[in-house]
Amino acid sequence: RVMPKYRVESLAGRGRALVAVEDIHRGERVLEEPAVFNASNGKSGGKAQGSANSSEYDMEYLERQVALLCPEDLALFLALHDPQPSGPPALRNQRIYCNNTFHDGLFLAAARMNHSCWPNVLLSSADGLRSEVVALRDIPAGEEITVSYLRTSHLETWEQRRAKLQDLWQFQCCCSLCSMPREEARENYRA
Repeated sequence: RVMPKYRVESLAGRGRALVAVEDIHRGERVLEEPAVFNASNGKSGGKAQGSANSSEYDMEYLERQVALLCPEDLALFLALHDPQPSGPPALRNQRIYCNNTFHDGLFLAAARMNHSCWPNVLLSSADGLRSEVVALRDIPAGEEITVSYLRTSHLETWEQRRAKLQDLWQFQCCCSLCSMPREEARENYRA
């Protein structure tokens, strides 16, 4: 059995996150995992479509899939971030799913990756049933493993990224790029 290149740690102000346990080299696969379920399966015959953030999935199917999780996976699912923990209990599974999916698939390890506008990994999935996480640059042991929640191909401005992250995930990004002094960031954009 291959030992994971990461562990889940509690990070101040960031919640539970993935942290590299060894040096990871650019281009190296950090993790690969199957989805514990994909709520789009209930409506699209196994082909993921749309975004979990746009309510394009079947709630009854979602609830059935959560009920079928083994006790260990259910505990991991329920420990994922709920953006409104004081919200209606009947909608808890929906909130957790919406906030922690990629391409409609729920990947328990990948869901622990926090956002950065300057990520060190890329998360991909061709079908929402399997994911692969690959290092975009060298990641030293002890560094948090981060992914962009936004499509990096859109090359959005700081203001656009900030608005989208607030709207979809209800947080203000404080990554190294967003925390950079504005003049330094402008120079970085020109480079």
